[in-house]
Amino acid sequence: LRSRGSERIFLVGASMGGLAAFRAADEVELDLAGIVSLATPQYPSIYYSGEPAENDVTPERLQRIAAPKLFIAGADDVQLPTEADLRVESVIFAEDARAMFEASLQPKQLEIVDSGRHSSELVISAGSDVVEHTRQLIVAFIEEHS
Repeated sequence: LRSRGSERIFLVGASMGGLAAFRAADEVELDLAGIVSLATPQYPSIYYSGEPAENDVTPERLQRIAAPKLFIAGADDVQLPTEADLRVESVIFAEDARAMFEASLQPKQLEIVDSGRHSSELVISAGSDVVEHTRQLIVAFIEEHS
């Protein structure tokens, strides 16, 4: 991105894509302007069969990431065993967002939106009020940290 002229780089990841964003931010020498996490599961190795521990967004990983972080999740976004191959009773994405927020260094921001929708649905199809609010949050975050 820098070779193409980008001066400020933000990583945005939804659900499992959030894992990729946090892992890249931790493992690669990047001068990030910020990270946006939409309904990212914190401990996929505990929740899902076959997920490696290297993808977990541990407090230690979060402490190593200095870039500003925006955590967004739906208040009623819950994944049940009938929806995925879960090794736990459920995954409550708002709880994970809160836990990652608490474990993170400043600057950080948390927004739990009034929705049961998951991942990129929060900016595409969660209902016009939620979609608009979530999009505004992301744009404001990017503007603040650009």
